[in-house]
Amino acid sequence: MNEALGSNITRTLPALILSCFCSLSTANSFNTYDATPWEICGLCHGIDGQSVMSKFPMLAGQKAVYIERQLRAFNSGLRMNDGGQMASISGEIQKDQYPVVAAYFSNKSPAFSPSAVESTVDQIEQGQQIYEGLGASGKSCASCHSDAEANAPWLDMQHFDYLVKQLSDFRTGRRSELKESTPHSVITNTQAEAIAHYASSRRIRP
Repeated sequence: MNEALGSNITRTLPALILSCFCSLSTANSFNTYDATPWEICGLCHGIDGQSVMSKFPMLAGQKAVYIERQLRAFNSGLRMNDGGQMASISGEIQKDQYPVVAAYFSNKSPAFSPSAVESTVDQIEQGQQIYEGLGASGKSCASCHSDAEANAPWLDMQHFDYLVKQLSDFRTGRRSELKESTPHSVITNTQAEAIAHYASSRRIRP
């Protein structure tokens, strides 16, 4: 076998297997009876909250309040922008265990995304200006995605593609579980990519 081809297969095969596994309903593919609730989540998000695939967000070091809120949003149907997968997964976990899951991943050490894109200095600087500057809504990303707001997740060290998709989903209305007024709807595709270049390549949280 060609050496380069063999090396490429070695790198991509684990991710392909994980993709196929996580695309199946947990109830049909995995016996969760003896699994801890965080192990169920860890199937796709990584047992330490460091997911391999950008479809599944990095949970390590994320705010516990935010993680719990999203579990409840998926379970209740308020959030449905993932194709219904999380509605099924969240149903495999007892609701009184949501805070336990959230605390588990929140206490894990965050790490940079393994799928990080190559960002230029100009892209990062442009993203930082948008992230820290006041947008059309009069708010900056930094004003909420900080210690000041428990319900707003940390964006730093997250998968680039995941960040871009979530901002797109907010803008188009595919993601609309937030009841409070947010500036997401006025962020353009270009701005979303710039924000993702900055956030995914930097550690911003304390």
